[in-house]
Amino acid sequence: MARFRANMSSDLKTNLVRVMNWSELQIEPVPRAAYVLLCIYITTVTVLALSANGLFIVTTFRSKNLQQPIHYVLRNLAVADFCSALLGGSVNITTNAKGYFYLGQTFCYLEGFLVGTFGIVNLTSICILSFSRYLVICKPFGTYVPSRKHAKYAMALAWIWALLWNTPQLIFGGYDLEGIGTNCGPVWNTKRVYIRVYLICFMICCFFGTVVTLAICYTKILMTIRETRKASSIRSKNSEKAERDVTKMVVNIMVAFLICWTPYVIVALAAVSNPGMRMNQYAGTIPVYFAKSSTIYNPIIYTMMNGKIRKELFRVFKKNYGGEDMDTSYESNRPRTNYMRGQSSC
Repeated sequence: MARFRANMSSDLKTNLVRVMNWSELQIEPVPRAAYVLLCIYITTVTVLALSANGLFIVTTFRSKNLQQPIHYVLRNLAVADFCSALLGGSVNITTNAKGYFYLGQTFCYLEGFLVGTFGIVNLTSICILSFSRYLVICKPFGTYVPSRKHAKYAMALAWIWALLWNTPQLIFGGYDLEGIGTNCGPVWNTKRVYIRVYLICFMICCFFGTVVTLAICYTKILMTIRETRKASSIRSKNSEKAERDVTKMVVNIMVAFLICWTPYVIVALAAVSNPGMRMNQYAGTIPVYFAKSSTIYNPIIYTMMNGKIRKELFRVFKKNYGGEDMDTSYESNRPRTNYMRGQSSC
């Protein structure tokens, strides 16, 4: 056993030396157990993300009850998460199994660019969802009725926005290994001033912009719902339950988003502000893999916790096993309060 461990350590160091020929980072080997734990973790995340997002994507194509504009945007979010898990997850599983990034610099750039693009599509789609709900419920510009045309424009905007922010990094900034060297991401610790300015703008527009949008939109939605309920002469249990459900959804969205993304942004900001800083490998690794869990919480919050979508998922599943006809409508039997009609299709 001791001889096996010695050989394994020697092989790992040899592989890391190979990687350092093209990487700007000085990667030091860590205990094999660290790679095993990360491999198990990312395998679990990938399987769950592919299953949850894949099921929702299939359901939206097969169910006539999920063809509203809001469902187009949700599908766009699910596609981005599915692609991120499929590419980034599968790569990270194999690299952690081997103990180093064995795919080379070209694939490192490709993975970093594509996963980064999917991530920004993810964040932009979340912003679009919150803003759409704000327009429908709060009516700041009068009655707004979302259309499929609007949804398609919004989906295109999400991908264009993501490409606009990730293409400069691909051309000018580059990508490198992060943490213990099994994942690729932007070179945050660059000493080039114009790249550092770009990275700061990137985080302000893509992360902090998302946080501000979510906070404003959902705060306005909660305030509108409460004011409508107080102004109503009839206070039913359904209206109170609807308010509690919306409050719970808002809290879940904000908490999950901040928990997943804040550690990574803090580490990235630290690297950008102090390029010469030598960061602990685990401190550079854990936030990266923590952010990848967003591909799981998105389908849970936006689909599994939504009563209508959850029922449609069950209907599609039942149909595949000879259950009831999935085109049967149940919306007519669903109790709704007046002020929630605007988001009944969400």
